[in-house]
Amino acid sequence: MDSDLGFTLPVIGMAVGLTTVVVGIFLEGLGPILVAGLVIALGSIALLGHTVATAAAE
Repeated sequence: MDSDLGFTLPVIGMAVGLTTVVVGIFLEGLGPILVAGLVIALGSIALLGHTVATAAAE
C-alpha cells in the first residue's frame, strides 16, 4: 500500500466514524447508527496502527 494512502484512509475513516457517532447520538441515542460509527472509527484506528507498525518495520 502506498504510504500516503496508508495514512490518509484511516484518517478519513476516523472522521466518518466519529461523524456517524455524533449523528447517531442526536438521531437515536444509543442505537445502531452509533454502534456502526464506533465500529468504523475503531477499525480505522486499528488500520492506522497497522500502517505505522509496518512503516516502522521497514
